[in-house]
Amino acid sequence: MLRSEDYPLNTAVFLRSPSDSRVVWPTPAGDGRHVYIGTTDTDFTGSLDDVVADEADFAYLLEAANHTLPEANVDASHIVASWAGLRSLMAPAPGTSNSAASREHALTTGPGGMISAAGGKLTTARLMGAQIVDIVAEQLRDRHGIRGLPASTTDRIAISGGAAGEIFRARQDVASAPVTPETRQRWLRSYGGNAVELADAAARGPKDGATIGHSVLTQAEIEYAVHREMAMTVSDVLVRRTGSFFWSADGDASVIDDVSDTLRYTTEQRAAQQRDYRHWVERNRGKESL
Repeated sequence: MLRSEDYPLNTAVFLRSPSDSRVVWPTPAGDGRHVYIGTTDTDFTGSLDDVVADEADFAYLLEAANHTLPEANVDASHIVASWAGLRSLMAPAPGTSNSAASREHALTTGPGGMISAAGGKLTTARLMGAQIVDIVAEQLRDRHGIRGLPASTTDRIAISGGAAGEIFRARQDVASAPVTPETRQRWLRSYGGNAVELADAAARGPKDGATIGHSVLTQAEIEYAVHREMAMTVSDVLVRRTGSFFWSADGDASVIDDVSDTLRYTTEQRAAQQRDYRHWVERNRGKESL
């Protein structure tokens, strides 16, 4: 990830890497302050608990970035943050590389009726869910004679906070919350209709709507992650719920005390979680210490 001031980009760009013609997407981040660039497509054989970007990934993506905007001339010193993940793919045909493996998902049904899903990704998860429900309904009809089962409707059910009516009401409630305009917009963008709960918290206690330290996070969001989204660790809150980890050079480590206070663990558990989180940030930022 780069700062917008170093890599000014107003819209996502679809391009081919100059080195291998793979698709790469430089994309402005939702915060208006950063641009992130991805993805790479490299084989991985290490520990699944330690997946981080390396220098080869940086070089590959920076080459693509400079190919798009040569005048930016960005290098490793401009990188604010990085992260990596693995995508599960169906095994390619013998003798072919992983890059040739299908990016589609596949559903198979075993002799006993067990349904297995292979491949796929987050953006196709709801489609996979709908297809699996339809297969289950077909099995119930054919094997057990159950009739009148409707087709799956999961693709027409809004996710939590995503219904149009909820979002409309949230805009009204958040508009009167004692928070900054930037916080209002970020809450609506990130939480949709559920931003009402954050606005209510800020109305009850203005400190809940104030940003913490150098972070853009608020105490209301930390409370929401712990009490409504079942966050159990510092990493849960900052990486898997708020995503705050991704958008700052220190992984938003400045708020870990506030997160730990909300989680209310023992002194030993608190220290262990903070140590684990700092280590994870270091691994993803290439820094020896924070």
